[in-house]
Amino acid sequence: MILPMTGKARSELIRRARRAKGLTQRELGEQVGLPQSTISQIETGDILVDLTLLPRIAAVLDIGGQALHRLLEASDGRRWRAWVWASNRPPNQKLVLLALTDGADGQADLAQLEALTGLNTGTLRAAVEELARVGLLHEARDRLKQGEPIIIAGPSPGRCTP
Repeated sequence: MILPMTGKARSELIRRARRAKGLTQRELGEQVGLPQSTISQIETGDILVDLTLLPRIAAVLDIGGQALHRLLEASDGRRWRAWVWASNRPPNQKLVLLALTDGADGQADLAQLEALTGLNTGTLRAAVEELARVGLLHEARDRLKQGEPIIIAGPSPGRCTP
């Protein structure tokens, strides 16, 4: 279960991720279209970040896993899709994430993903493995289909990759 993120936690996550990425507030602002002073106010919690900017900020800062899902929580999918498009993920991984979001209601088996993305099994498997490694999705086993893997959008329970 993904817990709600407070404004203070969101501000701290953005500040930590910016520093980890080696960006100044000015550089982050330039990349997301905000002045340095606004980035400073977001990081100190003096102002709340505009929720429409969260996908761009998260993409620039490479925020992933449970931290990304918490940051983009309570969205109807538009922020998630915006993050996918703005992210530096390779095209095959973007296809998988968008297929899970738009065409498979958050989960699918490999055959369904193959049909939705047009990727061959080997390419699809590599994309899924990398997305699972960085915490953007995980796999479960389908009990009704003799243990066939089911790909699920979202982090593995208990995993957090800021």
